[in-house]
Amino acid sequence: MFNFSNFVPKEPNLAKAGGLLVIEIASFVTVSFVLAGFGIDAEDLLFASLFLFNLAPAYFLYRAAKSKSRRALAFGLVSLIPAGALFSFFMLRNDELFA
Repeated sequence: MFNFSNFVPKEPNLAKAGGLLVIEIASFVTVSFVLAGFGIDAEDLLFASLFLFNLAPAYFLYRAAKSKSRRALAFGLVSLIPAGALFSFFMLRNDELFA
């Protein structure tokens, strides 16, 4: 039997941030394709809502970095941008995997 517990981060805030990032990416890609299929140009609205939704993963990444005694403010500020949130998640996850 395959064990999925190897893929779930042990830090609860990091697990929450990872789940929110997956939901964020999947939902915004899906909504953008659906709206494009209907011929609706809503890129500006989607881009703004992406940044607003990204505040929650940034907060959890800040808390995860703080619990790991990393530079929490730097991780939190970088995580405000969606690509920076992915980078911060993988940096913290990498520390967890190879520590």
